[in-house]
Amino acid sequence: MSSMKEAIFSRRSVRTFNDQKLSEEMIRELKEFSASLTNPFGNEIRFVFLEDSSLSSAVPVINEAPLFVCCVAKKGADSEEAAGFEFEKFCLKAVSMGLGTVIIGGTMKREEFESRCSMSSDEYMPVMTPVGFPAKPSVRERMMRRGVRADSRKEKIELFFDQDLLHPLTMESADLSEALEAVRKGPSAVNKQPWRIIYRDTVCWFYKTVSRRYTSEETGDMQKVDLGIALCHFVTVLDENAILYDYIFEDPQIAGTEDLAFVCGVRV
Repeated sequence: MSSMKEAIFSRRSVRTFNDQKLSEEMIRELKEFSASLTNPFGNEIRFVFLEDSSLSSAVPVINEAPLFVCCVAKKGADSEEAAGFEFEKFCLKAVSMGLGTVIIGGTMKREEFESRCSMSSDEYMPVMTPVGFPAKPSVRERMMRRGVRADSRKEKIELFFDQDLLHPLTMESADLSEALEAVRKGPSAVNKQPWRIIYRDTVCWFYKTVSRRYTSEETGDMQKVDLGIALCHFVTVLDENAILYDYIFEDPQIAGTEDLAFVCGVRV
């Protein structure tokens, strides 16, 4: 079993699975882990495990997964970021166990999953993932990955900044550099990488580029989910490197960020 940090740098989205089922012990470990998760926003998130390979037919991009795990969030401020944070932590756990995952928000028959999640009127399901043992990618999966350039990422100078958005971040400690690279490696909806980080006064301030294209009533703002994933990657590296940090939720009002959405700061 690899560490969570190792899982960040080794993970890839998996859409093709072999016919091996997960053992009862593995499913129990995943359930116990998901039940232990929390998020920095204090939002209520729960996980629903669906051990039904027939659900693969409800997801055109998936080939025969033995297990599906749905993320159900209570509606409210920061719920998408909270969901992304906890769900990515869950996916990293699965990857560390040798399993494959891919976070799905749109390309599925959503009602097939929502109907099994026993959701209340103040809940929604932003994302779910198949879970199983990876197989050789299908031709369709390889074409899909090429279409969104899944193996490429923006350069650091496009994502990370020093003091303001005018100055790319070029100098940082080795520990901070690894945490930022973990953010850069993160998955995002159609690989848009909407996170921007400004390092100022020993704080990494997280922002999101604004686009209504990735927002719907069913999923909420998928790019906010992406920011939760980015934040998860960042603090997972800090945790494993034994670096102390704390969260700041007051917008620092940095000049030039008016067209971005503030998420939070992490003081390191």
